Amino acid sequence: MRTDKAGALSPRGVGRWKRFTTAIAVALAIAAVWPAWLTAQGLPLVVTLTDGLEFEGMAGSTDQLSIAAPNPTPYETQAIARIDDGLRHVYFHRNRLVRNTRESLRQETSIPIWQRRTDAGSEGFGQLVSIGPFNAAGHRVLTTGDNDGKITSVVQGITELNPRYCKVQSLLGGDGGSRQWDMRLATGTVSPDVLQALLRGRIVKPDDPAEYLQNVKFHTEAQRYREAIAELEFVRLTFPDLQAKWDDTLAELRQSYGRQILEEVRLRRESGQDDLALALAQALNKEGLAARIGLDFEQEINAILEERTEAAKLREQLLADCQAQVDASATPEEKLLLVEMMAEFETLVDPVTAPRLASYRLRAADPQFSPEQRVGLAISGWILGSSAAIDNYATSQSLITVRGLVREYLRTADEPRRAEILAELAALEGSEPRLLAALVNQLEPPHAPDLSAGHGAEAIRFEVTIPGTVAGGNQPQTIQCLAHVPPGYSPYRRYPLLVALPSVNPAENVLEYWCGRWNPRLGVRDGQAMRYGFVVVSIDWRQPGQNAYGYSAREHAAVLAGTREALRMFAVDSDRVVLAGLGIGAEAAYDIAFSHPDLFAGVAGISGGMSKYANSSRTNIYPPLCAYCVVGQKDTATIGSCLLVWNDWLGKSRYNKCIVVQYIGRLAEPFPEEQPSLLRWAQFQRRFWPVRGDDIEIECEALRSWENRYWFYELSGLPRDRLMLPEEWRDVDKPNPVVLSAKRQANQVNLFTLGPSQGVGDSATLWLSGDFVDFDQQVEIRGRGKYRDFVQPSRKTLLEDVRQRGDRGHPYWARLVEVGRDWQVVE
Repeated sequence: MRTDKAGALSPRGVGRWKRFTTAIAVALAIAAVWPAWLTAQGLPLVVTLTDGLEFEGMAGSTDQLSIAAPNPTPYETQAIARIDDGLRHVYFHRNRLVRNTRESLRQETSIPIWQRRTDAGSEGFGQLVSIGPFNAAGHRVLTTGDNDGKITSVVQGITELNPRYCKVQSLLGGDGGSRQWDMRLATGTVSPDVLQALLRGRIVKPDDPAEYLQNVKFHTEAQRYREAIAELEFVRLTFPDLQAKWDDTLAELRQSYGRQILEEVRLRRESGQDDLALALAQALNKEGLAARIGLDFEQEINAILEERTEAAKLREQLLADCQAQVDASATPEEKLLLVEMMAEFETLVDPVTAPRLASYRLRAADPQFSPEQRVGLAISGWILGSSAAIDNYATSQSLITVRGLVREYLRTADEPRRAEILAELAALEGSEPRLLAALVNQLEPPHAPDLSAGHGAEAIRFEVTIPGTVAGGNQPQTIQCLAHVPPGYSPYRRYPLLVALPSVNPAENVLEYWCGRWNPRLGVRDGQAMRYGFVVVSIDWRQPGQNAYGYSAREHAAVLAGTREALRMFAVDSDRVVLAGLGIGAEAAYDIAFSHPDLFAGVAGISGGMSKYANSSRTNIYPPLCAYCVVGQKDTATIGSCLLVWNDWLGKSRYNKCIVVQYIGRLAEPFPEEQPSLLRWAQFQRRFWPVRGDDIEIECEALRSWENRYWFYELSGLPRDRLMLPEEWRDVDKPNPVVLSAKRQANQVNLFTLGPSQGVGDSATLWLSGDFVDFDQQVEIRGRGKYRDFVQPSRKTLLEDVRQRGDRGHPYWARLVEVGRDWQVVE
């Protein structure tokens, strides 16, 4: 280092000063983002993450995960935060914390259950074979297998009950009680009959009401208010002389139960299940509820009824305006189109669809707008969405015909007919790509199943066909898929989609796992995914007899084809598609989501590992996807396979979108108790999609020929010497993947820098959309050749993209293809 200023620091002094100032900056940065709760030793806390998730428990931190449970360091500023709630350990990057952390107000009483526990033997290990049900004494049989094939059975018993979890430990019996298993299970997963038997069985003084009141307290702390009320009523009947003493307690329990039902009503409303929410709110006996709670119920009921009343008024006014326009129509054709729209309005205008008519509602009483303009606003808003509504009546009329042709285009497999439709569209006003993009976004699913006979009791079944493989004689293969839609499903509302991949069990099992069983009394399925308003699709991605994931093109094609058909069949928000799997289905979900991150908002894996390609793609800029990983603390094989990815994603602020949940003492299990937390996480997730106002930086690695498209950039003919196909995989070889990159700065919306350079791969394609490109300016390409010119959006490109990808929310309007060393616009 040189300087021409007198008194300047020497090179060594400059280095020391830089290190000192850097250390100060790092310390200040840590203090800014690392909340004070890490210094609160011994206090259970409620922590909130940036996406709204909350976790409650003892707070700590660690620098990395390992097969052995890491010891948290509450006083040190490690990168990985850990919350221990007694049932599980939850890990996430510290940058995901927000400041409104608060001390937990939860009060919990643990109840010991006497069992003949064994203190001998080694710590339990092995792979899960089976778990039997608990009997009335809280006993069950755990069967595991060793690496040498030896099967061991151990009798376990519930030795402690906590409002949130129960402790399950080895008892004398089984194979000599030679294994020490200390597990935690969510209390809610224990049968109510078993729980009641244990709570009643612990009572040693039947004449002492305090013994029974302990059970009431337990149920109350567990927020099992119905059970608490029933237990307290039992106490009041058993000890009638003391009834009046517990009147206030009973009243408080009823208030808590009322608030719990109120929260369920609100959840159902948020999930688009107004009919069910209304039924729940009206069915609850509100006698004795506090005035505030009763008022809240009335507000929820009135809000639903008012929305329906407002929709009915809007519909009546709209039909009157349309009828007036019918009477004033100049031609029979105009009358016919209006009558068609009136029938649609009369049937379909409801609280779900009414927002499309917001522009019409705003101008309905405005004398400056003629009846013709108002009807134009209504029709165009209905077809394009309120934000795209126009008051030009002629254009709005034309949109009715345009919509009919677009529907036909997306449904027909007849290629010549599609060419005819494109020619007809070109002659119609209102068919420019800008309006077509808005139109398809409002369109009902083109392959919508017939749900008029009801749904829920039986799964919706459909098939997709994928290309054959060399091993299969190049014969096309049919993939079976099953689906359920949530209560109150409307084809005009956008729902999150959960794509569920089964493990070794049938696809029906994983569908029931998420959606629950059919409740004939309520007419709904009682699973968590239905509560949270998800469309759930189970794709049977496996070959007959397959019991391991193969990382193959066939498996990827099966899942992607099933997902795209789900987008065509159901009213899905394409930005809220989450891929989830159990066991080997989780391994498949991780690999497929990492390879195709442009399709998914997140990936969730339960008792599934990551290996091979996941370890290579973990450092991609997009991904990282948001990931939610659930494992058992004793499932060492799964944990070991995931550590490389987890420690990268959890330990580095650049990859901070991962949550790891480890259940204490558990093996490779399905963990149904984690579903509410996982689905709340899934509700918050949104797919990354490029927009004009953001910088875009995509950099993804490809080791397989079908990993060749990421969002708007596609590269075909990847060089064979850079690929490592599944059948060629060797852990000792260091992969040399092709890196696909695309960059664009927010202040230069049409300038794309693409990689790799020309000569790598046969041909590249750049897909363009009005979401992130200004078609009124020239598009420029650098890095992989050069191009600079205006690009005109194409009806054919847009409609073909929607037809093939199924994504009605984000269609591409044009594409540029590299031909030789030049770029050309291709439809």
